[in-house]
Amino acid sequence: MASASEQNNGSASLSLIDLQFRQRWSLWRITAFWAFIAGVIMTLVSDPSVADWSIRGLGRLALGLILADAIWGAMWAQAAMLRQDVESARNVRLPGWPYATEHAPGTRILGWLTAENGSGSRDMWLVAVVGLGLALFLGKPAIVLTILVVIFSILGALLLPAYPAAARFLKAIVGVVLPWWLGYLMLTTASEISVQSSTLNGVLLLPGLFALLRFALDQAAAGASKAWLWAAGGLLAVGLFGVGLYFAAAISLVIILFIFLPRPRLNPKQTELLCLLSLGVTLLNLALA
Repeated sequence: MASASEQNNGSASLSLIDLQFRQRWSLWRITAFWAFIAGVIMTLVSDPSVADWSIRGLGRLALGLILADAIWGAMWAQAAMLRQDVESARNVRLPGWPYATEHAPGTRILGWLTAENGSGSRDMWLVAVVGLGLALFLGKPAIVLTILVVIFSILGALLLPAYPAAARFLKAIVGVVLPWWLGYLMLTTASEISVQSSTLNGVLLLPGLFALLRFALDQAAAGASKAWLWAAGGLLAVGLFGVGLYFAAAISLVIILFIFLPRPRLNPKQTELLCLLSLGVTLLNLALA
């Protein structure tokens, strides 16, 4: 008869790495998934000749999407366990090396490696190694961006208790700006980016504006003032108007105003959907411009 642990987690003994795929959030919200696709579209809009629709090209795009959305997202989630592991390790008696004192570095390292509980930090580094391995295959831009994700994820975990707004700002960068850049650089290289206003708008301005919108949405979800959304939505509309995307600017302004009408009252999922619609309209306006 199977034991209780086997019934609850029967597949854990079959592998060293427990890799699970599941949809964590609603599909219809501004996430790394859509930011990566937006970056790819920006490249195609700037230079359609770079499109590579071969099996190899589509495979690279698929791997880039997995890196930006699944693996980078897992890094951010697992980094939150780092602080918890450090705090819990202070109150747990850990096994040590022979003749080593209880609080010696070697004792702490051995306890961290052998502990069955509180292994979130180890999981984070494991995900980081997997991400860097995939990035090596995708090229230098993916390597640099993955290293930035690791750094920002750790900083976000450390800042969250005392400075939650700063942590959410880093989350917006990891969830919007860096995936956008990766999608853009999947079909080109940093050295090939021309210093043209249209290119800089697609690489710097637009991902920055939508990252601010993502930050404002997270702030509002955490109970902060809705003024964050007003400010982010206004900056988005002004920014789109400034770069000549008049249709997208008008639609974005209507969406932001509709969100804040006293009635009907929108739930968070509807708000997220409308903000994602603003991103879709922006990309459509770019493609038709």
